[in-house]
Amino acid sequence: MKKLVIILLFPIYCQAATFQFNFGAGFNDATVVTPEGGNSGTTLGAQRQILFQAVANVWGARIQSNVTIVVDASFTALTCNPNSAVLGSAGPTSFHSGFPSQPIANTFYPRSLIDAIRGVNNNPGVSDITAQFNSAIDTGCFNGGTYYYGINGDAPPGRVQLFSTVLHEIGHGLGFISLASLNDGSFPNGGIPAIYDRFVFDTEDNLPWTAMTNPQRFASMINDPNLIWNGNNVTNNASSFITQGFNSGKVRLFAPASLQPGSSVSHFSSAAFPDLLMEPSLGNIAFNQVDLSPFLFQDLGYLISSDVIFANGFE
Repeated sequence: MKKLVIILLFPIYCQAATFQFNFGAGFNDATVVTPEGGNSGTTLGAQRQILFQAVANVWGARIQSNVTIVVDASFTALTCNPNSAVLGSAGPTSFHSGFPSQPIANTFYPRSLIDAIRGVNNNPGVSDITAQFNSAIDTGCFNGGTYYYGINGDAPPGRVQLFSTVLHEIGHGLGFISLASLNDGSFPNGGIPAIYDRFVFDTEDNLPWTAMTNPQRFASMINDPNLIWNGNNVTNNASSFITQGFNSGKVRLFAPASLQPGSSVSHFSSAAFPDLLMEPSLGNIAFNQVDLSPFLFQDLGYLISSDVIFANGFE
C-alpha cells in the first residue's frame, strides 16, 4: 500500500461519526476563567476541551463513519500581530492509496475517509487528524481580541470565534485539502493526486487537474476565477447557500494571482457570498455554520446525513 505522510500537518450501514481527541498542550491550562456562552468550564483548559467536543458533535452529525475519528489537538504560539494572525492549522496525519475497496485507483485518500469507506479501522492506535491552534490569541496580540469559548452562539464584537475556527480546521483534516505542490504543480509519489485534486477543474483550459501537466497545473493555481470545484454534490446544492462565487455554474476555489501557501486551492473562493466556512479567512459566518462542506465531503466519498441542509447553511 502506498502511503504519504502529511506534516501540518461504503459499508451497507453507517452511523454518525464519533470523534476522539488526544488533547495535548494547552488543554490542561489551569487558568481560572468565567463560564460563557453555554461553556461551563471554569479553567481555560476545560473550556477548550468542552468546545472541541461540541465542534466534533457538529461534524459527527453530518458525516457518517463506523470508525472513531481520532484527532491530535494542541495549542501553541503561532504568528500573531495586531493586523493579522494564524488562528490554526490542521490536516490528515497521512494519505494512502492501494487499499482494499478503493473507489478510484491511483488516488491518495485521507485516513478518516478510508476508514469510513471500509467500515474498519485500518491503522488502530494511529491518529487520523493533527491540528494545532494559536495560544497567543488569548494574550490579546490580535488587536486585543481573545478567543470566544462560547458554544451556543456567535462571538461578541472584538472576540475571535474559536468554534468556527475549529470547525474549519477539522474540515481540512477530514480531507478538504490538495496535495499538489505549490512549488511546481506536481502530485506526490510520481504523480498520484489526492481524491480532492480529482475534483479541481480549470474552466479556461477546460481540463481537470488530473489531465494537466505539472506546469499547466502550477499556472492553474493562480488562475482565478477559472479554478472551480467540479463535484456534483457541491454543484447541485450550492445555490441553497450562495448567490456569488460561481463560474460556469460551479463553485470557485481560492486561486489568487499570488500563491498563498496554506490557503491557495485548498479553500473555497473568498468571492463567495454569503461567506462560506471553508474560505481562507474567517468571514461573516454563524458560529456553527458548515454550509457546502458536507457536500464536498460527499463528493470525496463520505456518506453524509440526509438532514445536512439547514436554513442559510446552519442550524
